[in-house]
Amino acid sequence: MLRWLYSVLLLIHPPRFRRRFSKDMLMIFDESPKKAALFADGAASVTRQWLLRSGLWKWALAGIGGPLTLLPGLALIPKPSGSLDAVRLDTPVGFVMVIALASVFAVSLTLILAVTWFRFAGRRRA
Repeated sequence: MLRWLYSVLLLIHPPRFRRRFSKDMLMIFDESPKKAALFADGAASVTRQWLLRSGLWKWALAGIGGPLTLLPGLALIPKPSGSLDAVRLDTPVGFVMVIALASVFAVSLTLILAVTWFRFAGRRRA
């Protein structure tokens, strides 16, 4: 049962890593008496391979860093007066906030689509 789970864990690895190392890793797992430790190491390897080696960490960092650029805009928001409509869209501050948020969203979406396009277009040519 644990061997089957370990083979599933190997299937979750990125394709390049799996093609290069999965047979050796499975052979070592079969011969080792410490199967639980190897299973834990395999789980850590999946996380490490997908986050660090695949470039997924860049997307996660961009997802966190993008909203951080909006923090200076929070200084423009008036303090709530106890009512839900403290910032109204028909005021100049509300209008600027909507335009700023829409602009950040549009630029972020454009960058994500451009990076994705060039990344996949580069793979097709190679």
